[in-house]
Amino acid sequence: MYTVIVAAFLIYFHNDLGNAGWILIIFWFLLYLLPTVIIHANYFLRTKNNSFVIVENQITITYGDSTKVIDFSNIEKIELHMSANEIQQSGLRHFPFEGYHFARFFLKDDENFTITSLYSNNLNLLIKNNIKNVKIEIIEVFYPLINL
Repeated sequence: MYTVIVAAFLIYFHNDLGNAGWILIIFWFLLYLLPTVIIHANYFLRTKNNSFVIVENQITITYGDSTKVIDFSNIEKIELHMSANEIQQSGLRHFPFEGYHFARFFLKDDENFTITSLYSNNLNLLIKNNIKNVKIEIIEVFYPLINL
């Protein structure tokens, strides 16, 4: 929503602002739009062609044509990487990318996989309500980019 309001404001007042208008457009692009595009592309590229289904006591992961079923008992821990506002379930967002978050699942056989908020906006609640008896560690980050 911020994007539409700022863009409309800058376009409408462009003639009145002159060169300052271009500086504001560049500043807005670098601060708000570019980081959001980068994080969205990061999440999409890491999880494209994957699907995750949580049923009963297991997660079914589909990577392209292959499928893997993981019992909750094989999960060592889950790390939830989220912004402070997302942790507090606050509706207030200072930056558009604050709604992005991801969960990294660490398995007992030293494998891991990642589920992003592109699959569910309520990933935090989905995991906490469905996966019991697994250690869940919440990691507060400002910019939740997935690194390998």
